Amino acid sequence: MNSTGSVLQTLVDRVRLLTDETGSDRYEDKDLLEEFILPAWVCFWTDISMLDEDPILLASTVSIIAGTDRYILPPIIGDIWALAMNSATTNARTHDWQKRNEWHSAGAGWRIEGNELVFQPKPTTTEDWLLIYRPSGDCLPHVGSGTVVSSTVITLAATPTLGSFDARDNAYVGLFLRTLEAGRVIQERVISAFDAATRQATVRVAFTQSASHLPADGASVSYEVAFRVYQPQIQCLAAAAAMDMGAPGGFSMAKMQKLDHTYGKNLKACRDHFGNLLVRHAKRFERLTYSNPYRNGVDAPVILGTQ
Repeated sequence: MNSTGSVLQTLVDRVRLLTDETGSDRYEDKDLLEEFILPAWVCFWTDISMLDEDPILLASTVSIIAGTDRYILPPIIGDIWALAMNSATTNARTHDWQKRNEWHSAGAGWRIEGNELVFQPKPTTTEDWLLIYRPSGDCLPHVGSGTVVSSTVITLAATPTLGSFDARDNAYVGLFLRTLEAGRVIQERVISAFDAATRQATVRVAFTQSASHLPADGASVSYEVAFRVYQPQIQCLAAAAAMDMGAPGGFSMAKMQKLDHTYGKNLKACRDHFGNLLVRHAKRFERLTYSNPYRNGVDAPVILGTQ
């Protein structure tokens, strides 16, 4: 990791190392991040989600207003898998808003049109629904110096030190806000809302504020908006970015094959890790062992001594 603790700076450093660009001024850090690493980030989520039977899913909240049928979706949402409602007291699942056929007599239920979530028919009550989605990776992560508003709100930098500010509302929903203040504990929180006009990012779980953690309200704080730290993910993105850099630059076939192998094995590690973390099947295959009750077929019991 980079000495600052920044994932984005670590990625830039790793790409330079893999492409022998260490000490070179051919590309600025911002160029490496936005021209090579961010496209690799989007493709990474396509590879890790779309190629699996059970893709990695995240969740957000959509506040539905009675009589309003169109809602702007955060850019990070790739596609919606479910709309559900949980009990406010027990958090148990109580409702599921079904997606129906476009020509259903009762309406489609809901659909995505561009960046809009459209309900048909219009909602009749005002309430919050849980939106379960596959992430798209469409965002502009960055490193900067912001201002602490409270334990749950930080005002982001208008001009980041690395990367660019994403001026779209809720562009950073679902990403991690990571504090990088020197000499203090690094904290990571999931962003639940982002107001582009005020540049304020709100997190789901409050930061710890103390002399060794987040500074007091009104103080400045170094931070980054990025994804969760996982070493194989960093290596995966760095290898993908390096291949894109090396393709027009004349990398040897052996080096391209090495980078491709690095990407593949780290992609598998990420798929396994995130799948296990979210209790989803990131990979599946039948194991013909006596401990597998379905090894003779669906619902077929295992009779010991017959095989």
